[in-house]
Amino acid sequence: MKRPWISMGAMLLATACLAGCASTKPAVPTNPPQAVTAANAASTPAQIPTVTVAIAEPTHVEEVIDENFSIDADIVGAPENGMAGVYTAAPKVFTQDEMEAFVNHCGLTLLSTKEWDDGDMLYDNGTCSGDFGFSYVRGLPGVTNHPYATFQFYSTDAHFQIYGEYPIYINERSYQTNPKHTIGWMFTEPKDFSFATKEEAETIVRDALKVLGLPELTLLRTLYIDHSIMEEAGKLLATDEAFAPMTGQKENNGYTLRSDWSEEDDAYLFSFSIPVSNVPLSYNYGAGDTAHYCGTDIVALYTAHGISRVYVGTPWVVGETAEEPAPIVSAQSALDVAKEKYTYDLSMANKRIEEVRLEYQYFQNRDTWLLKPVWSVKLSFTIENVNEKFFEYTHIDALTGREL
Repeated sequence: MKRPWISMGAMLLATACLAGCASTKPAVPTNPPQAVTAANAASTPAQIPTVTVAIAEPTHVEEVIDENFSIDADIVGAPENGMAGVYTAAPKVFTQDEMEAFVNHCGLTLLSTKEWDDGDMLYDNGTCSGDFGFSYVRGLPGVTNHPYATFQFYSTDAHFQIYGEYPIYINERSYQTNPKHTIGWMFTEPKDFSFATKEEAETIVRDALKVLGLPELTLLRTLYIDHSIMEEAGKLLATDEAFAPMTGQKENNGYTLRSDWSEEDDAYLFSFSIPVSNVPLSYNYGAGDTAHYCGTDIVALYTAHGISRVYVGTPWVVGETAEEPAPIVSAQSALDVAKEKYTYDLSMANKRIEEVRLEYQYFQNRDTWLLKPVWSVKLSFTIENVNEKFFEYTHIDALTGREL
């Protein structure tokens, strides 16, 4: 199935199998660490004072539940102290000044802009020097009450279009659950290119995103797009039926093939998220507390020519503390909720829980937004007579232990 580099439709299509809203009993919170004070230490003078600390979460869990259900899961993001808070938030709105400053920071000049709306969404397109442009889409102020927004900065030069044409990386969710229809896995070997080291390129990208109004970011993934592999990638896209068009037939499956790849085509791809108390915002998509949950994605492509592409999806500004950090349920407790949910589900075959990840998700609280800690449990499964691996996520409130 042919997919663009960044497409909201593709991202939503790739996430059609999210968990339902089944309810279950809450898990038991882990106990918070107990501090030793001078008073309680003095009450037991004959004993050596001790400090109770939070029990460290395991980093991996394996368990065979039955012949059709197993756990082989990484535990990701558990805080060392077993605590997490709730925070206020607001959708990040990019101003005209920020977008122009970003363009200037990239060594370009903003030539013109055009803004219009369709009664629901507000659109802002910009034309820049050097064959660059940007597009910004967000909800119409005072009309649309959902946080979805996208900002895309791109080169219109045909030389760079192939990075958008080839399905190298859509977002982190797609990368983890859709390797059959993407090729990012071909570019994971770390290396430094001739025009900049990985660290130098990342610093340049981070500095530019700060100018855009995204000062604090957590790096999720780096891909090293080596020109020596791109020709091989093109041949795979052109011949593998997994990349064929959904309808009809096209030469080379519709992909452009090149034989003149050179070092000028090398690129770093950086995927970021926005941290909330050192825990990333969710990059998942699907049914949620609002009409549709839109994950946060920040993806940048850096080449010998500088920043060549940027995609920002549903960014947030983290506000003040709404609820002080409190004990969260353990990853094992979240696993137990998922086990209870899936053990007797006979519609799925080859069920396997592959990851339990702590993340923050946004929730609407009347006219305000809150960011709350959530355990996200990833399940893979198959369906009879379908040659495909599917994924479903169960989301568990990390403070109450209840499935969302």
